Amino acid sequence: MPYTWTSQPNDATQVMHLKPHESLPPKGMAAFILATFTLILIPVLALLGTPLLWALLPFLLLAVWGMYFALQQNHKQRQIFEVLTLKEDSVKLIHTQPKAMPSHGIATVTGPKLPNTRPADPSQTISR
Repeated sequence: MPYTWTSQPNDATQVMHLKPHESLPPKGMAAFILATFTLILIPVLALLGTPLLWALLPFLLLAVWGMYFALQQNHKQRQIFEVLTLKEDSVKLIHTQPKAMPSHGIATVTGPKLPNTRPADPSQTISR
C-alpha cells in the first residue's frame, strides 16, 4: 500500500496515511475492455449476414458488460483510506470504507511505551 507520513520524523505522535495501490488506472481499464471487445468480435466476423450472429450477439455483449461491471465494482471497493497514528503509549488505526460500504472501523492498541522506529531519512525505508 502506498503511504505518506504527515508528521515530522522526531514528533511524539507519528501519523501515516495509507491507500491501496491502483494497479489498473481508468485508461488501462478502458483499453482492456476495448481489447476484450475486439478479440471477441474476431470470430464473430465469420458470422456476418447469418441469423446465428443475432443469436450470439446478446451473449457476447453481456460478457463484455459483465467484465466492465466487475472492474467498476472492484474500483469502488478499493476506495479505502487508512490513518495509522503512533503515540508513545498507543497505536491507532482508522479504516475508512468506500461510500457505499458501512462507516469507519477504529482499532486502538495500548501497552508499554513504544520506541520511535520511524527512520529519519526516507531513503532508509525498505520497499517491496
